[in-house]
Amino acid sequence: MNRTERIAALKAMALLARAANDETAIDYWLTYGIADGDEDSDEELDYYTENDTFKDIIKAFLETMRQSEGLYIDSILGA
Repeated sequence: MNRTERIAALKAMALLARAANDETAIDYWLTYGIADGDEDSDEELDYYTENDTFKDIIKAFLETMRQSEGLYIDSILGA
């Protein structure tokens, strides 16, 4: 993936992780995922596009989704 693709993936992961329907899962993301507010601009996401950091964020996202009891988006709960 190039930088642009990684930034798009990071934004998508941040959106979905924050929609987790489980407080523990969201807390996990807030602790190990993208820092609150860092997904607001591409420049702030640059740090997360580095290989090792990107790999760590993917692991944090997958663990967040594993802990989650589904997603809650636009008043719709999906399991």
